[in-house]
Amino acid sequence: MSDFLSLLVNGASVGMIYALVAVGFVIIFRATRVLNFAHGEFMTVAAYLSVTLTLSVLALPFVAAVGVAVVVTAVIGVLVFALLMRPLLGEALWAPVMVTIGLTVVAQSVIKIIWHGNPEILRPPWPRTGVHIPGADILVSNYVLATIVIAGVFFALLIAFFRYVGLGRQMRAAAENPRLASWSGVNVMALFAGAWAIAGFAAALAGVAVGVGGIVTAELGAIGLRAIPAAILGGLDSVSGALIAALIVGFVEVAAAEYISSSTRDIAAFCVMLAVLLVRPSGLLGSPEIKRI
Repeated sequence: MSDFLSLLVNGASVGMIYALVAVGFVIIFRATRVLNFAHGEFMTVAAYLSVTLTLSVLALPFVAAVGVAVVVTAVIGVLVFALLMRPLLGEALWAPVMVTIGLTVVAQSVIKIIWHGNPEILRPPWPRTGVHIPGADILVSNYVLATIVIAGVFFALLIAFFRYVGLGRQMRAAAENPRLASWSGVNVMALFAGAWAIAGFAAALAGVAVGVGGIVTAELGAIGLRAIPAAILGGLDSVSGALIAALIVGFVEVAAAEYISSSTRDIAAFCVMLAVLLVRPSGLLGSPEIKRI
């Protein structure tokens, strides 16, 4: 029983990181119909920037360094939309996708130029011990607890923002019908830029979480690609679906590595995604797209 609970907790931690990345895919796709393949590089920039701010002459406290890194990454998201994506709105689907792929290559080169691809360690302010759960005989590390709590709070605030805040409802309206929202006086382009900012914010949190739990490297962005199954499995237009699917993917990966072999971890999520899409092509909570012929 304790082994299963340990897998459940570790799976939730991995799943929450995937959820932070997957929700970025979902928010950007809902707003601008673009699958941003450079999303993982947002994670890498935030993680390296956090390390730099804590170790540089500034020597900022951990929380301040992470705050600056998250804000900078959100601004990068806005700039990417304004300079690269906005001119391509309404163009063929492959055009913005190819731009994001090209942006991935450029971002990886810039990251290696600035940080030389050297592995770095992002040290959190809390000790690397854990909390013992009474009656379960398992020790949950502070990193795992922090990841689950911070990601959980972020999702609670995000879902509340889209449901109860006027600006959030306007973003949903602009994503569902940009032309009608524009006719109603909504600044659609500003809201789309805001969607890219939120996606960058979430990716930055994921990058910091991965950096705290391990080592920051130039290959950190590969996690962004591993989160794509969660985004598709949950439905590319559902924030709640991204969260639920990411938790499923996280648990499946951890369980596959534990009960089958570590080599099956990378393919387990894709197998689950394919199995679900065969039954429900729009994903677990995605809305079926109906087209008039």
